[in-house]
Amino acid sequence: KKGSKRNQARVYQNLGMVYSDREEWESAIESFESCLKLTDETDEKQLKALTFLNLGKTYARQKSLVKAKSFTQKALKLFKFMNDVLGIAEAYHIYGMIYSYDGDFEKAERFLQESIKINEEKEYREGLADTYETYARIFRESNKITQAREYYQKALQLYTLMNVDVKIKQLTELIELLDSEEGKLEENLYGNILTQKYAKTIRHS
Repeated sequence: KKGSKRNQARVYQNLGMVYSDREEWESAIESFESCLKLTDETDEKQLKALTFLNLGKTYARQKSLVKAKSFTQKALKLFKFMNDVLGIAEAYHIYGMIYSYDGDFEKAERFLQESIKINEEKEYREGLADTYETYARIFRESNKITQAREYYQKALQLYTLMNVDVKIKQLTELIELLDSEEGKLEENLYGNILTQKYAKTIRHS
């Protein structure tokens, strides 16, 4: 009976991840909560921590930051209890997402750097690529195009090594978009300099 409940819990976990990828947030949350109820009955700590983490990520993407922090904190506590280093790294990654949505980029950067450090030490490509991508998004939203491109390229290199075609296509297009955005910024900057010079010339003539 316990085994069947474990399997049911995993099914709900996988369902939640599918719904989350589709941005069907309510269905994702319902699935993760169903998984949690079953992990309470089966004492599956690893799956429970992962579900807390997925709820934290889902709420973060919805910008429900209080709930996001609460679930991520629960996940981190369990990962630390189990000494799951990669789980801890992923919790730091989610904290980085949360604080970036909260506008606290300094705190976000601190958590992301911790996540990157652990993933690099453990040579965990998937976690590293995912964290690089989040870092790139933060830079892009802050109009730091050069840094954003750098981290998207780092993520792209890793996804290429792992043959993740969807990500390769997505990030290649994003980098091309950044290049065109940077070109427009440079044009606008050059245009503004010329306008200022022209204005000065008129004033002095």
